[in-house]
Amino acid sequence: MASNETTASPSKWRWLVLVTCFLLYLFGNYSSFAMGLTMVPVREVMGIDAAAGGMLSSILMFGAVIGCVLAGRLASTWGSRNVIIASGVVIGLCCIACSQIADYNAWLVIRFINGLAYGAQLGPVVTIAADHWVGKHQNTATAFILSSFPIAGLSASFVTKMFAADYTMVWLVCGLVIIPALLVLLVPSDKLSAEQVAAQAKKGESVGFGSIFEGNLKFVTIFAIIVSFMNMAGVWALGTWLPSWLMNERGLTTDIMANFSMVNYLGGFVGYFFWSWLGKKITNPKSLIVGYFATAAAMVVYIIMPGTDLLFYWGPVVYFCQAVNVMCSITFAAAFPRLIRAYGAGTCFNVGRVGSIISPYTTAIIGTALGLTAGLATVPVFYAVGGLFGFGLNRFVKKQESLDSQESFEAAESAEK
Repeated sequence: MASNETTASPSKWRWLVLVTCFLLYLFGNYSSFAMGLTMVPVREVMGIDAAAGGMLSSILMFGAVIGCVLAGRLASTWGSRNVIIASGVVIGLCCIACSQIADYNAWLVIRFINGLAYGAQLGPVVTIAADHWVGKHQNTATAFILSSFPIAGLSASFVTKMFAADYTMVWLVCGLVIIPALLVLLVPSDKLSAEQVAAQAKKGESVGFGSIFEGNLKFVTIFAIIVSFMNMAGVWALGTWLPSWLMNERGLTTDIMANFSMVNYLGGFVGYFFWSWLGKKITNPKSLIVGYFATAAAMVVYIIMPGTDLLFYWGPVVYFCQAVNVMCSITFAAAFPRLIRAYGAGTCFNVGRVGSIISPYTTAIIGTALGLTAGLATVPVFYAVGGLFGFGLNRFVKKQESLDSQESFEAAESAEK
């Protein structure tokens, strides 16, 4: 299996896939970053406290956990292309709705639906990228698409700076995601025909809920979910509350805070390609471990650093290290066979979003009781624990690679006979 993927040629649709998937994932993440960047005015307009504001971030991730599991299985038959088109359109409509509505309960519903579509993106996006960018450039292509995560933060920060007096415009801009979603219609569908579904069933190949918990894969799945949980907890605690921390604890205005955020996300963009490159040098799981511990150390320094001037320069270092989250998607996708790749990678990454459901809310509670500095101190703890579980993930991914190689060898021998 691995050998075939390595030697196959990239498709003629690869550049369209690369650009549209980059934009779709960018806007999907933009819809999550926008919450943290507009948290202060949104809370003022709705008259809600910090805990209720944190819930608006958490409900998105709750929807994402459900969306990833449903979409991962749906993508195996309905097609990854169709899933990402539908998710892009839904995200766009939800953000347009957020720009027009100021009712808290309505936002909870809209953010949950947005989360369903957001969670549906990752597995199918990684799968369709792997399908069209097979060979030696697969890692780089996947890293480029996923690097839209920090670019989404940069874009959201820039839009927030442009429309500091009107937070609704920050949400309205996200409606543009509908355009690249419709452009994906130009890519040939990967939906399975009725005959292909029947053939898979006849061979006993299916994407059941238990397919990622068979044999050694169950250990890969369990450790991957824990590693993803710690990553997501750290990412969203930081992304949701760092802007508020910079304004409330360090006295920055919304305009200056947006400048800090843009510089931070530039550091994250560079980091995506560094960790992807390091993964090819020392293996993906080992790159992930190094990045987790580096993030923990960098965040400790950030919290205790005095003043604001040095924070402007150290922030990009923190986000450069945190960009190691790209290795979660790459590592998870490589660990699962093609048939269950969207389901396996998407489930591991997105079930880990439970961490992002919990952390914004708990960080707010800790922040209310002890101050946001204490709340943000949970971030390095999440990454340090994630790094420790990364050693277990590395062990079982290596074992799975060995098992897959043996299976491919036995299949080739059988074909020769």
